[in-house]
Amino acid sequence: MTLQLIIILVLPVTVAFSLIEIIEAKGVGIQEPMGSISNGNLFLSIPFYIDNTGFYDLTDVEVELKIFMKNETLSTSSAKLPNILAGEMVDSNCNFSLSLEELLSKNMELLTKDTELNINASLRFSVASAIAFQASTGSTISWGAPFHKLAVHSITYNNASHVLSASISFENRAFFQVNGLLSAKLYNYEGELIGSTTRNVNVPSQESFEDSFAVTINNPSKITREGVLRLYFADMQILEEAWELP
Repeated sequence: MTLQLIIILVLPVTVAFSLIEIIEAKGVGIQEPMGSISNGNLFLSIPFYIDNTGFYDLTDVEVELKIFMKNETLSTSSAKLPNILAGEMVDSNCNFSLSLEELLSKNMELLTKDTELNINASLRFSVASAIAFQASTGSTISWGAPFHKLAVHSITYNNASHVLSASISFENRAFFQVNGLLSAKLYNYEGELIGSTTRNVNVPSQESFEDSFAVTINNPSKITREGVLRLYFADMQILEEAWELP
């Protein structure tokens, strides 16, 4: 048996053992995400690590991260990495930039309901610069809704000043700060816009918000006993609720 033939027969075995070594040592891992929100965009950075405990260098390394909810993909991102030498550990990040409009178009409940998001990381690489492999790992993260328990209550109307007042409350259960314009638009029973108001809100993570707002009815003859109130954050609708005067 020639040396070349021995190498051909032994290489796949040692490569397989190298891959098993990485998997058993939990050589691929996802850590807690970090994020922020600004100008209607959610910036999410997910740290991950690759610990090459195998016998060979890893080449052609590419990581793909996918965030999904149930069977619905919210976003994907990929990154190419330098070669990872045998015995070397690499820490890096995959970064996502998601618009709130994109999230709303896919699943509006992300803004108002706590849930679980699934994260799948696929690691593609070549071992010994020859044989390609792919390994995957999954994880879940708790998603706290930035407008948890969003509600409008205590609606009153002043006939003298033609001002409708109400209170808005919610809990920011997200890991990022809610900072931006919150708008309220008031419609009468016929669906006509009869008044609106806008204010800036700045609610740190894990804190509650409650405040009143006042809408001046521009044309008092248009007000009805009931109608629809729509709330917007960063110009995107987050709530539609029927209102009725007491």
